[in-house]
Amino acid sequence: MFGLHPSQPELHLHYHQEFSNVLKEGLKQNDAHQSIIELGYHFSVQYGDRNHIPLVVLNGLLGGFAHSKLFVNIREKESLAYTISSSIDIFSGMMRIYAGIDRKNRTKTVSLIYRQIADLKKGSFTDEDLNQTKKMLRNTMLLSLDRQNTLIEQAYMASVLQKRFMSIDVWLNALETVTREDIIVIAKQLRLQAVYFMEGK
Repeated sequence: MFGLHPSQPELHLHYHQEFSNVLKEGLKQNDAHQSIIELGYHFSVQYGDRNHIPLVVLNGLLGGFAHSKLFVNIREKESLAYTISSSIDIFSGMMRIYAGIDRKNRTKTVSLIYRQIADLKKGSFTDEDLNQTKKMLRNTMLLSLDRQNTLIEQAYMASVLQKRFMSIDVWLNALETVTREDIIVIAKQLRLQAVYFMEGK
């Protein structure tokens, strides 16, 4: 009466959360000497999409390296942050900007972060910045291949994603084709979803 069928659960790697028009804000006080700002930006790009690698490059331009806009303009030029960076989670659709600051610099720091995002939307970055970011991403990827955990992760992703899996060669080739216009397109898709401030002493 009841047939036995092999279990083939469908795996969903993306945690899809719709963008909310209501900005989520959090404030917490702490005894630490340093205050922390975190901003969360929503994006709709998924793994393997055409805009996946442009998003990776955008993150590198924004806050992934020492030549990035956040580091140069907020930490180096304005001396507003002890540390500042950005990161993306392609499977949750969220870009995170993190900054360690003095609490008195909160408003100015957030304003300058917004300005860096606005500059990316306008294409206000040099060809040198773009090429250097692509070079750094390429070198980082190639160096990671010497690490055992990278090889394990690649094998796991290939088994799970199968035809959707992006091999290293495909990833690197896609990286080389990213243009200024690609960065502008994906930057315009970023939408501020959450702001968190941990206020130190």
